[in-house]
Amino acid sequence: MDIEGPRGWHITDVRVASTGPGRLRGLIGHPLFPLLLATSSVHGFHLSTELTVVALDRAGVVLTVRRLRPWRVIRVRGASWMLELPRRVPGPRVGDRLQLRGRSGESGG
Repeated sequence: MDIEGPRGWHITDVRVASTGPGRLRGLIGHPLFPLLLATSSVHGFHLSTELTVVALDRAGVVLTVRRLRPWRVIRVRGASWMLELPRRVPGPRVGDRLQLRGRSGESGG
């Protein structure tokens, strides 16, 4: 799946984690791939590197963009989706509306 935003912002090859085990695993062991999770909180337990986390509401509007450090938790009230990005990938801006393009199966983690 690809995710596009305003001002030319986009990322490709986004994996989706919509099941409990997939959300729990997140990017642990795979920190180089973008991952979209159906949740309002993410954790950095067992991460070896920092991630950028983008919280989205149901309409795809960016609520916040934060850095997730190993062994930390991020919770965002009102978020329906959390997008985990490798730190090297720039995130969108708060208030941007993101569009999902294409389909992707459940990430194997």
